[in-house]
Amino acid sequence: MVRNVHPPPTKGGFLLRSSPLTVNSKEDKAPYIPAQLVSNEIGGHMRRFAACALWFFSLLLVPQLFASGIDLFTYKVANNTIQWTMNASPTPTLGNYTLGYFFEIQDVPYQINGVADIGSIIFLNGDNYAGGVTIVSNSTHQEDAEAYFAMLYSGPENAPTFLLGTFTLSDAHYPGPTGQWGVGTLTISPTPEPAGLLLLGSGLFGIIGVIRRKRNPQRV
Repeated sequence: MVRNVHPPPTKGGFLLRSSPLTVNSKEDKAPYIPAQLVSNEIGGHMRRFAACALWFFSLLLVPQLFASGIDLFTYKVANNTIQWTMNASPTPTLGNYTLGYFFEIQDVPYQINGVADIGSIIFLNGDNYAGGVTIVSNSTHQEDAEAYFAMLYSGPENAPTFLLGTFTLSDAHYPGPTGQWGVGTLTISPTPEPAGLLLLGSGLFGIIGVIRRKRNPQRV
């Protein structure tokens, strides 16, 4: 039997609708993919490419995600937790540092076991002093921490940069069970840049969306 069908030619790897063509058997009829399906497939490839590109570039920016310039300090000793944030490279004012010995940052907000306070934080040089940190409350004029034996920064005292990591300190303010100094740990970590985290999250959600779309393709 001879009849008119619409076997489309191939273009770009897809079959598109074409002009009528006479075929002599049912087996000669070529499969036909609607143009809308072609458009959806191309759009899917573009979305996958955009999501992958966004994720790739966000990964390249991982070192800059923590470029806010603010460090988080978490000091734990004798069931107490003291937290504060500080410029990663502070500039002590004249009179609040002695080269080779210490520098002091005044009026630093901090929390001790969730209770807010403000005080002076003094960082000691590990060469001429024992190294470490002392926190003096403005309200009580007493030490909330007096920890020694770790160098916590690099550079001179008038232009220091804090070292990142976890440091073990001996604290004279919190004696141990037998009267010796207590042992505390201070963790200095960078705080993330919100814009960088947003970029990283956008790329991650884009990849997740592509995977879900691939696993659950929409029918046309």
